[in-house]
Amino acid sequence: MGPEIWDDYVVWYSYTGSPGSTEYSDIIMFDINAWRVVDITNDNPIQYEPDIDNGTVVWHDNRNGYWDIYSYDIGTNQENRLTFDGQEYFCPDIHNEKIVYYTHDRITNIDRKSTRLNSSHTDISRMPSSA
Repeated sequence: MGPEIWDDYVVWYSYTGSPGSTEYSDIIMFDINAWRVVDITNDNPIQYEPDIDNGTVVWHDNRNGYWDIYSYDIGTNQENRLTFDGQEYFCPDIHNEKIVYYTHDRITNIDRKSTRLNSSHTDISRMPSSA
């Protein structure tokens, strides 16, 4: 839940509000070399849990009514949505171009999923939500 660092970049989320409020959070990046702050997201939906590696930032985001995984390429300033199927996806971690995250089917199961940038996701394990 704290800041993440890769090379000369630090990312975190900035939350403005309290639980249950209509406030929002955004993904923020600090470029240490340029000594500047970059708002990766700057809108009303809630965005949480950024991670960064090899010039790519990932986070979960509810701008479409579901929690989806998004990425941001620092070199191109391009943002991409990585999940599309209407399930809820949370807590991404990235290493090289591999991303792992959780999904929850809102009933009984929590899955761990894995993907590569520009790929579809794959189940890597399944556990009951009560675990």
